[in-house]
Amino acid sequence: MRTRGLQWVEFAARWSSSTDEYVGTVEELTGHLKELIEHERDLRERDELPDVAPPPVVRRKTFKQLGTPTAQAEVLMAAREELTPDELREAAEDERDRLEEAGEIDHVADAQPERPPDFASLLNVHLEVRWPYRVPDQAKKRGYKTHYIWAEGEVVEIADGTTTKRTPQCKTVLAWGAVRIKWPKDSRYDEDESFTWTVLVEDSWRKEKHLGWRFAKPELARRGAAARAAKRARADTS
Repeated sequence: MRTRGLQWVEFAARWSSSTDEYVGTVEELTGHLKELIEHERDLRERDELPDVAPPPVVRRKTFKQLGTPTAQAEVLMAAREELTPDELREAAEDERDRLEEAGEIDHVADAQPERPPDFASLLNVHLEVRWPYRVPDQAKKRGYKTHYIWAEGEVVEIADGTTTKRTPQCKTVLAWGAVRIKWPKDSRYDEDESFTWTVLVEDSWRKEKHLGWRFAKPELARRGAAARAAKRARADTS
């Protein structure tokens, strides 16, 4: 995990040697592990232990050229580019953003927890709900088609299942699991700020379906920061 994940290549272990029987023994590997742990402890004390792994640097193999390269080979050889770890990370993040914008990947979906949160904990939480929109059908000169999007809003009220109503004039009590969501103004769909009551179902958590729901990107970032802070606090007290 350290030599590959954190790129501490200087701590790469040798598991065997044809010239040295001591290499790869339990005693040798145990001493090697102690050195690595001491190095990690030293970085933690200086608050220099990285929170994330650096981007991997691929080692290229070079071969002796045989014959005259084709035009395609010359293009490939000229296309080589050396990047620093920071430049490689930036390029990877740019490509991820491009794929996200194109709908080919969904980073927010990948970061969702396995189980849905308790409804009682959703107050002031930013959620995304899968809503249908009618958009012009580009394949037809006339008509519309249904297009689903993940719409982000903030939960401002939670129905208690016994007294909460949609409006004071309503006679029907809202079911447990209904939440009142504040939707921000959205110029893309010519919509002003609005509020709606929506019934969230546990079985629809993270699902790509009508009224599927999940944490919004800002909420995931907030929870991730809180989890990292708690982890550092536990490490400081241990």
